[in-house]
Amino acid sequence: MKKLILFLTLFILTFNLFGQINLEHSFTGNTPPTAFTTDNGVYYYTFDSESGELIIYNEAFSVYKTVSITMPQDYTYASIINIGDKLINDDSDIEFFLTYTQKVPVSGMVVRSQGFSKLYDENGNLIKDFEENYSIRILSNKLIEKEEDWSVTPHIYTTNIYSLPKSTISNVSFNDTDPDVTPAFPSPSSSNVHLPYSLPNGSSGVMKIFNIRGQLVEKIDLDGNLNHLNLNLHKYTPGIYIYEYNGISNKFTVKP
Repeated sequence: MKKLILFLTLFILTFNLFGQINLEHSFTGNTPPTAFTTDNGVYYYTFDSESGELIIYNEAFSVYKTVSITMPQDYTYASIINIGDKLINDDSDIEFFLTYTQKVPVSGMVVRSQGFSKLYDENGNLIKDFEENYSIRILSNKLIEKEEDWSVTPHIYTTNIYSLPKSTISNVSFNDTDPDVTPAFPSPSSSNVHLPYSLPNGSSGVMKIFNIRGQLVEKIDLDGNLNHLNLNLHKYTPGIYIYEYNGISNKFTVKP
């Protein structure tokens, strides 16, 4: 009898728990609507990639801001890659990165996508242009931009690291990682970390490792016959590090 009572009690509690999940609101658009957190609570946005209109909603689903961006001629909107109220500074304004792309012929029938990013605030003010880049990433109080120069062969890749006027970590999810890069593992680690890389067989390369302040910590020659670097962390202080080779970068964390 006690088992039966216990079963019925658990059944009722489970039923009530699932009964509390209710649809509050639905967003639609030609790009995926997204939620993000701020110091003032949860916000949502929709972005129309045809018109360049960004609509930001507060937690009650009321319109907080409508931002209309004029698209550069011959370019198409790609996506909003980062958005948050503590993205680049400590004020309460929401900032966001908007990327644009353009198909550019390289040679013959070969076409590549050329893109750049612009940083705006919630009032539609342009804060900074980032031209000829293919990745923007924010780690703590650093902005990491990767550029590529297709005017020469082989292509030249440049990683620019900017300091940001803020003291807090952004309330933002990063979605601009390199899709072809296997993450470092194990991370965090206090002893060793495997840093995956890919080079043409038999070729060589150089891996650069930066600390979160953008300072070069170490340069290591890479062997094209291998697919990862086993890095000894005993001389590294705890924190976040960025490793980069051939314009490709990712991060790893050293724990105490």
